[in-house]
Amino acid sequence: MKILTALALATAVLATGVSAEAATKKDPAMAQREASCKAQAAKKYSAVHFMKRRDFVNQCMGRSETAKAMKPKPTTTGKGQ
Repeated sequence: MKILTALALATAVLATGVSAEAATKKDPAMAQREASCKAQAAKKYSAVHFMKRRDFVNQCMGRSETAKAMKPKPTTTGKGQ
């Protein structure tokens, strides 16, 4: 019974999430970038390696933790202005 309740709860949570299509309609430039990343992933990895493709797209879009860590931090000297 606990398993069914947990399964029903998980299904409800996933069903109420924002779809990828709705998220990309907000910014056409972001959708274009994601399409470019997906095309690069398709060239680099075959369809069998779907997890590698997904990871590549996430890194390309800057969604993963490693991509966030690799972003250069802005450096300012505090002089000027």
